[in-house]
Amino acid sequence: MALIQCPECSKEVSSAAPQCPGCGYPISQPPPPSACPTAIVCPATIGEIPSQTHIVVHQAPRGFKGLVKSSWILILGACLISIIPFLGFASWLIAGPVFTATFIMAIMVMTRGGTLQGISLLIASMFVAPLFVFFAPFLSSLLGIAGTGVAIASRYPSPSVTPSPLNIGGGQVTSRNDLSRIDSLPPPSSIEHNGNPAQDEERRRMLADAPALIVGSWHSEDGSYMFSAGGSLFYRANNGGDYRGQWVIDGSKLQLTLSEVPGNGSSQKICTFQILSITPTSYIVEAFNSNQKWHGTRVDEHSHSSKVMDVAG
Repeated sequence: MALIQCPECSKEVSSAAPQCPGCGYPISQPPPPSACPTAIVCPATIGEIPSQTHIVVHQAPRGFKGLVKSSWILILGACLISIIPFLGFASWLIAGPVFTATFIMAIMVMTRGGTLQGISLLIASMFVAPLFVFFAPFLSSLLGIAGTGVAIASRYPSPSVTPSPLNIGGGQVTSRNDLSRIDSLPPPSSIEHNGNPAQDEERRRMLADAPALIVGSWHSEDGSYMFSAGGSLFYRANNGGDYRGQWVIDGSKLQLTLSEVPGNGSSQKICTFQILSITPTSYIVEAFNSNQKWHGTRVDEHSHSSKVMDVAG
């Protein structure tokens, strides 16, 4: 602020005075509106910008990774539930709402710029996951049933297809007092005398030599046998079971009494056969009540029989 002379009365007045105090001449007047914009303060930049400047605020882009992650979690959860045997059918109840939600989220992902991720979610929600959830419970339940059947079969194995003499002979007895019932079994029809004296005499000689001929190691369809001269017997089945017992030949009848090893000896198997033919190298016997024929072949004393005798001893 300075002192100036009034243009009217030439008195000194302040330059900031609105008018001359002597004559009233106007000294200071507000300036007319200027064409230049007035400076204002922008809160974002803490600086001055013209008041007529257009401020454009850019909204930060919204992300879509959370939507993608949530969608895949929902889809995989429904699929995992569907593969549970039997309980997987419950996934049908939640499949509709889940896949509808993932379909909507896939559209939102595409609108936010995730085109590839959105298309993948659409394909999974509309085609892949619904088909998987529909068929998976059937397959998992069938596999569960099959697995249960295999477990039961392994725990309770069925009898072998090839019958064992332990099953086709006189059966199982629990006491030696029951051995007498074997004598009442009828002989097989295949060894009835045919009225030929020469053949009948030959058969009588064969049966007379049978106790001596049968001593040794033999291999049959069901396993290996070792007949000792003292009447003891060792039998090893093809399925791995070992049995000890006694053998006796009464006329044309071969009777075996066997107990499983290891065992307490309280339960025995009685097997009774009719001798049809016996030679130093082979024999043919027929089981009572079944007409099942068994063929035996003498084993080389230096190979298999030695192993059987070692175990039997």
